[in-house]
Amino acid sequence: MPTQTPPIGRARTVLIFREDSASRAVLSTVVARVRRENGRKRLVVRGPAQFEPQSLGHIEEVIVPLVDRLLERLVVKRRPKPFELCVVNLGAASIADAGLSIEGFSSDAAILLALLSAALRAPLPQNLVTTGHIASPDGDIRAVAGLPAKLAAAIEDGGIEWFLCPALVNDSSLRILSPAEAQAAETAVATARTRLRVTEVADICQLIEAAWTDEDLVAASLRCGFFNATPAPTGGAIVEQAVAYLGTGNEERFWRVLEAHLQEGHAAAASNLLRDRLKHDVARKEYPASFGRQLFALMLSVPPTVRQLKLVFPLVSIEACFAVGRFAGPEDREDAQYLMDAVLGRFASHVGLDEPPATAAPVGDKAAAAVQAVLSEIDRETLVRKIALPIDAARAGYVLDHVVIDSYDVLRETVCSFYRTLVRHTGAAPASGDPEMIAAEAFSLLERAFADEGGAAGAWAEARHGTHGGLRYVLDLMTERFKAEHQSSHVSRVVRVAVDPLDWSERVEFIRGLIDHLGPHLPPDLRAQPPERFARHYEAICQTYARSLDRVKDLFRTL
Repeated sequence: MPTQTPPIGRARTVLIFREDSASRAVLSTVVARVRRENGRKRLVVRGPAQFEPQSLGHIEEVIVPLVDRLLERLVVKRRPKPFELCVVNLGAASIADAGLSIEGFSSDAAILLALLSAALRAPLPQNLVTTGHIASPDGDIRAVAGLPAKLAAAIEDGGIEWFLCPALVNDSSLRILSPAEAQAAETAVATARTRLRVTEVADICQLIEAAWTDEDLVAASLRCGFFNATPAPTGGAIVEQAVAYLGTGNEERFWRVLEAHLQEGHAAAASNLLRDRLKHDVARKEYPASFGRQLFALMLSVPPTVRQLKLVFPLVSIEACFAVGRFAGPEDREDAQYLMDAVLGRFASHVGLDEPPATAAPVGDKAAAAVQAVLSEIDRETLVRKIALPIDAARAGYVLDHVVIDSYDVLRETVCSFYRTLVRHTGAAPASGDPEMIAAEAFSLLERAFADEGGAAGAWAEARHGTHGGLRYVLDLMTERFKAEHQSSHVSRVVRVAVDPLDWSERVEFIRGLIDHLGPHLPPDLRAQPPERFARHYEAICQTYARSLDRVKDLFRTL
């Protein structure tokens, strides 16, 4: 599942911090943002950490103009953007009530990435540290001092997984003028590769290619309007190469990223990307040619179990489809219908989409796909995220004024309102909107929750006397019962979609795959049993697996 989106305009870097006669490499963060107000100064540096005049002049004369040239060629701005820049003060300096004074050029590459991140609204990974001197107005990147110490600081941090630094092999002057330092840097890089992903770059084009993924670039191009940029030359100056990399191929990137999200069942990420694409086309007042047919064909390539179990339809709002559909010409009308059907998940209404005839998948492949689909949906992490967390949140947010009561009407009102809360938080639909029917459902849940403690009468006794916590205990038992039933329903739905359509031989292979997965947790005598023995009981096995691996062993022994 995709991780939380990192913040925009923040690039991790590593600085040499000197205190008395000692020096040490310390991680910090460059933070950039686009200022709304225009003033005489293009760049404003804020915060207690300040750049020495020579370093600040280099930023203003080399790095900011490079950013301007990139943005101008991408046509994402009409006039130069005013920036605000700061470097997070080091703890050793802030404790002493002092601001950091930054000299040298080792943070150049991180500053350029932070400025571009802010301008393009493209987040940077926060497990990445960047160092490097931008040595020319054309965008060459050269080595910086203290690379061994900086690599050591990144490794010591524990949260850093990736290090971007200048390519040492490209700088022959380093070997001529400082052969000892060159040797130390090369040794440090080779050693660090056992602990970090180390990427060496020679210029800003390679820096940009390394720092951002296809998904980052597609999202930035859609938000900033260079998705359909005019192709730039691929040779020549470094800046032109960088512009060509950023501005071309975004259509292909879009479909690659969307396909990856759909195949993995990343519903939210796929929906967000598709929504941004349609918004972009609406802003251009153009219907994207053949877009609906491409999306429909892509959706047909997604395994049915993924479509049914992990994707949420409609993929985007119907209003978004109508908005882009307004720009469809007569030749696009059929394609717009494909778009609507793909978004709504209506795949049976079209036949013959220029696809090769379907061939039956081998038994092993179908069973393996079913095993993967089932296990991914009923593992502990998925069940907690989809079932337990929303229900626990509903319980945590339901505050009681009293835990002991003396009115049955209060019990009735509390049970009914709490049941409504559970339903609302899980998206479940009550059987009826009628208050009496809802009360019946709520008290049915209460009866099941207190089945071993006297049913509703036992719950009423607990609410009056508070033996185990009064109303709090009543709602806790209702919560646990509701959670268990929702988990069971979820597992049943997963099995119904993934396993029920399989024939007998495929179900046997499904059980074989399940036993192989459970192998380390099963005793040898159970692993040696023929899967045919258990094939009729696949749903009971899946339900038990979702509750407890220990119970699975006991169940296998009884079958």
